[in-house]
Amino acid sequence: MPPTETVFLPTTVSIKKHMLKSFRTFDIWDLPGQINFTSSGYDTEGIFGPAGAIVWVLDAQDNYVESCARLFETVMSLQQTRPNIKFAVFIHKTDSISDDYREDTVRDIQQRITDDLDDAGLTNPPITFHSTSVYDISISEALSKVLQLLIPQLPTFEALINNIAVNCCFHKLYLIDTLTKLFIASDTSPGDTASYSLLCDWFDTLMDLADLYSTEGQSNESHAISERNNGDTSNDRNAVNGSALVKPGATMSTLAPPYITENDAHSFVKGSRGIDLYLREITVQLVLVGWSKQSGFAERKPLIDYNVSLFSKAIKDCLQVIAPDPPETEEAQSSDNS
Repeated sequence: MPPTETVFLPTTVSIKKHMLKSFRTFDIWDLPGQINFTSSGYDTEGIFGPAGAIVWVLDAQDNYVESCARLFETVMSLQQTRPNIKFAVFIHKTDSISDDYREDTVRDIQQRITDDLDDAGLTNPPITFHSTSVYDISISEALSKVLQLLIPQLPTFEALINNIAVNCCFHKLYLIDTLTKLFIASDTSPGDTASYSLLCDWFDTLMDLADLYSTEGQSNESHAISERNNGDTSNDRNAVNGSALVKPGATMSTLAPPYITENDAHSFVKGSRGIDLYLREITVQLVLVGWSKQSGFAERKPLIDYNVSLFSKAIKDCLQVIAPDPPETEEAQSSDNS
């Protein structure tokens, strides 16, 4: 839907459930903000029981004092029964506010909420703030941060991405979900919206062209992803320790065969302004996308590909990716019948 048409969306008046199918399946419940669902007249446990995170959308153009008060009541109520729920406040429509007042508005909302929670005795509340707009990629960036709150393997992913970013001279790396374009993890170096937007636009272009240039016999199999040990990440540390990356100065003579094959989607663009773009498929649902300004980056691409292959294996170990069983051949079927 074009951003200009979102103004015609009807106001939410009842609970609506949506399913987000990405590398993991998430249920999204859209609740009307004008109703206090933590009051005694509603099934609080049934509504908020399975929730891992709550996104509270504030209209920066509107009178947000009342909405801040309802958010305070919701946080204080759920902290008593569901203390593990994370809160994310989307300060929406900030693009419509002039530059002189935009930062002041965001600061006032953040200060008002944190002061009220602090006065109520809730120090260091599990709440984050994001400025969003439908006219840029800020809302995707904010949703990515919320998605990361629900991923128990996030520290492992970040450690793996940091390793490969340092050893391969990437300026910024993202592990992006192919269906939603949300990044489930990135390296911990400072990032900016412009670079994320550039990589997403490039990824969109590749996806648009993928069907045109796919081979006739290319496999369209999907992988089933399941959590390991019900979210236990103790074994994930072995994946980090076992992914010993090869630094760019090494040689290829003694390296083992890579875990990434030519059948996996990949792309490399050497920009005219010294910016190199790199993309490699990790699983059907995840791709590694990054950029670098390091000189000689293109010449070291074979070693970078090998390092990414080790990274891919470690990520698959964390996610416990299981490929579907191959179909039985006619020979196998006939031998079973004999």
